[in-house]
Amino acid sequence: PQLLNRTTFDRMARTFVSGGAMVAVAWPFRDHFFVVPGAIAVVTYVIMILSLRSLNEEEWAIVHRIRHTVASHLPLFGRR
Repeated sequence: PQLLNRTTFDRMARTFVSGGAMVAVAWPFRDHFFVVPGAIAVVTYVIMILSLRSLNEEEWAIVHRIRHTVASHLPLFGRR
């Protein structure tokens, strides 16, 4: 199999677009306390990755596993 094929290039391009959006949105907040631009950057990157569907099936499985683990430890959301 080729290392760089159309699928790989497509995912790489979507990831770079997500990173660019993250920087563009967080940059105006660079003079604030570091938590503010950091939190804005993380939220922006996650939204972009999810909206551009940059994750493959294996990564989606990891996200679901983490989500269920976190939800099971939160009494408000988890079932015990």
